[in-house]
Amino acid sequence: MQRKPAILNSKSISTEFVCSLEFTPELNFLNPFIKKIKAPFMKRVTGIGGVFFKCKDREAQKNWYTNHLGFDIQSWGGTSFWWRDVENAEKKCATVWSMFGDDSKYYEPSKKDFMFNYRVENLEELLKLLKEEGVEQVGEVETLEYGKFAWIMDPEGNKIELWEPMDEKL
Repeated sequence: MQRKPAILNSKSISTEFVCSLEFTPELNFLNPFIKKIKAPFMKRVTGIGGVFFKCKDREAQKNWYTNHLGFDIQSWGGTSFWWRDVENAEKKCATVWSMFGDDSKYYEPSKKDFMFNYRVENLEELLKLLKEEGVEQVGEVETLEYGKFAWIMDPEGNKIELWEPMDEKL
């Protein structure tokens, strides 16, 4: 009797197992295989981290959003909306809303007056994967006290900020 080869798919292999696979120099010949099976299982974007937009008169906008929508805008020009992680109710998470002056260069090379920030679980691994997929990264990864940041461009020229957060530092 001839034995059929094993087929790996989402029914025969767990997500936890696939995501736990590590690249090692000793098993270098397996790294391309690991990459190929890991990519579809990897969490990419886990939520919206922030919404940023340009405005001509930040003070007037601040007053409008405070008076009409009840925003508690801080001295840095924005506010954080707090929520709980669905998988871990003890973990507090934030989505940031912020205004930039209309002369800000922060969104460049995009010509748009807005930028979205997406929360990610593992920024460095995601950037490796996006590079292999031909996605353009803008600038270098930045690490701040409240997380790691990187920027990419979508096909229509929108700059996207990727954030691996440390919410407890906000």
